[in-house]
Amino acid sequence: MDFRKILNTINEMLDEEELKSPTSKPNDHGVWDEETGRITQRERERRAGKADGDRMTQGERKRRASAKASHEKMSTNEDDKGLTSAIGKGVMAGVKRTTNSKRKLGGFDVKPITIQDSEVDEALKLDAPQNVLSRKEVHDYMDRIKDGTKTKADRFKPIVHGSNIKALLKSDDPNDRWDLDDFAKQITTPIKQILDTNAKMAKSKKEGSITYDLTLPAISGIVVDEETGDFVEVTTCPGAGECKLICYARKGGYVMFPNSSMSAARALNFLMNHPTEYMDMFDREVKQAKKLADKNGIKLLVRIHDAGDFFSKQYYDLSMDVARNNPDTKFYFYTKIGELAADSNAPPNVVSQFSSGSKPSEVNVVKFHRNAGKKIKDAITLSKDEFRGLFVTDAKGKYVKDTEGRTQVKSPEAWKQFQQQLGQKYNIDPEPVITYYQMVRIPEGTDPKWNVVVFPAGHGDLGATRRDVENQFLMFH
Repeated sequence: MDFRKILNTINEMLDEEELKSPTSKPNDHGVWDEETGRITQRERERRAGKADGDRMTQGERKRRASAKASHEKMSTNEDDKGLTSAIGKGVMAGVKRTTNSKRKLGGFDVKPITIQDSEVDEALKLDAPQNVLSRKEVHDYMDRIKDGTKTKADRFKPIVHGSNIKALLKSDDPNDRWDLDDFAKQITTPIKQILDTNAKMAKSKKEGSITYDLTLPAISGIVVDEETGDFVEVTTCPGAGECKLICYARKGGYVMFPNSSMSAARALNFLMNHPTEYMDMFDREVKQAKKLADKNGIKLLVRIHDAGDFFSKQYYDLSMDVARNNPDTKFYFYTKIGELAADSNAPPNVVSQFSSGSKPSEVNVVKFHRNAGKKIKDAITLSKDEFRGLFVTDAKGKYVKDTEGRTQVKSPEAWKQFQQQLGQKYNIDPEPVITYYQMVRIPEGTDPKWNVVVFPAGHGDLGATRRDVENQFLMFH
């Protein structure tokens, strides 16, 4: 059997799937000429500020100049350290800027950065599925947000909190209601830190470790190309399928407050426009957190994304370089990209898991690798119907929790029945199906063995970090 031929076929399927994505069809906006494969004249004019109805305002010109000056100042203040010097001579010694070759991106010349046989374009400097938005498109989207008239087509568009949309105080055009320059300024405001902790991950501290994570907008985000001033929609979860319909990171605290969604947008903007500086900061913060964890006698864990995913191989490679440069820290991630979940070249201190709800094409990639003998850890979300009747509830149907805040199983018989049902549905041995609480009391092994069930309340995320966990079953809550 020709496995390479099969893999190429799968990759072609992925490409076709990606072309169907709303954020990867620039033809809809007249950006690309389908016959020549080049950018259209109209799009060149629009980006130069010459297209009718899309001319740069004086504020826009000032903002673009300010962004450019800020970036130049950042480079000067850091004494041109960049990622190479901050991460060290070993891992990132292959990072170099090449000035002898140029190519077109977005209608202008860009210089590639060569990173271990891959290239990062210095337009939006990091490659990603993206769609340039006209000012009118952004303005119309803001109209629908503020007026409460969002459509089904807006369902997976970037989350923008209404409080972050400011009214334009003065305009010659009565239809020009919103201050897009102020919105762009909010997005391009420099971030102060990348790593953070959340309530669920704080539980791990009681178990002898502390988990830090980084966050991006889920499904899609909006950034500003700081070279052109264009708004750009970026697909941050290119492998997402049906999970988009129930995405936890598109509700609750992630989007309820204006600072939460804008903080994620700023992180994505910094990553897209300044990937070297982003990874430099990421590396520094990991080292600082490691020192603090060591001082307190606990283990440091770093989760790459509690929202968002690796949206390009270039982004993935840069993140893995940070992990390689911090070999005494364990990194982990969930992904819906099959090739990344199956990556045999990932650093030994990185644990990956393939998330349920991915596109069928990504599932096929994982099946291919498994058929070839590769072991890939799954993170499967269980619907409420799959564990209905397992836990103790009150008269209103709410979970009755124990003193540790954990949901409680009704009886040993109820748990045994659940094990059998899980084993039948997912074709696994029910015997090594254990609870998260049972897992943390077992020393970590080296070979995949346990199928760990994470309850709706009171359990942490340590199962994702362990190599002896074959699969995780995450109960929907």
